[in-house]
Amino acid sequence: MLRSAAILFCLLVGLRALPQDSGRALRFVPLVNAAPLELDQPLLQDDGTPVTITQLRFYVSHVRFFSQDRTAFMDSSCHMVNAGDPTSLMIRSDLPRRAHVDSISFLMGIDSLTNVSGAFGGDLDPTTGMYWAWNSGYINWKLEGTCAKCNTTKNEFQFHLGGYLPPYFNAQEVGFKVKDEGVITIEVDISKFFAQAKLGEHCTVMSPGKDAVELTKLAASVFSIPHRSEE
Repeated sequence: MLRSAAILFCLLVGLRALPQDSGRALRFVPLVNAAPLELDQPLLQDDGTPVTITQLRFYVSHVRFFSQDRTAFMDSSCHMVNAGDPTSLMIRSDLPRRAHVDSISFLMGIDSLTNVSGAFGGDLDPTTGMYWAWNSGYINWKLEGTCAKCNTTKNEFQFHLGGYLPPYFNAQEVGFKVKDEGVITIEVDISKFFAQAKLGEHCTVMSPGKDAVELTKLAASVFSIPHRSEE
């Protein structure tokens, strides 16, 4: 009896010691000028203009992992990535870590069906500050801060980009070829957004419209895969 219990104990310890398959994952890395983004810290643009980013949040939904042009796994849930919350920068899936993946895609933003289905909990809870109202829906991308070029109160800029009704549906599909590794790193370089957003001409976009659509397309373009994804 004692021997059987000892064997069972050893088996349980051995199983716990085995590496657990945590699933394939996406890791988002916010950057500014190729350096990690630090909120509330002054930085300089290429032309010497001081900028401070106080908030960066965006939604990632409908993550798909592909193998040889076929969908290997799809996660239809919605995730809010918040530069101020390191735990939100990693999105894990139930796809086995060892599964072959050669490309990925995701929606930067919230699809129309989710927008009209009513308020949800978790990352879609309206109290997160990423929801306007039933007729405007969710904010897909929120970027706030200050810039000397902005002729606004306290030189603030606010880009709250969203919209799900035609002609201003603005969630954007993003996709990449990737190396077959466990964790896929995706860089989000905000300096690329500033380089093309004409900060100073555009400082406040707070509702769906043509400007929001164009700026969201620009926001989607700042995502990239580094030369080598990390494990």
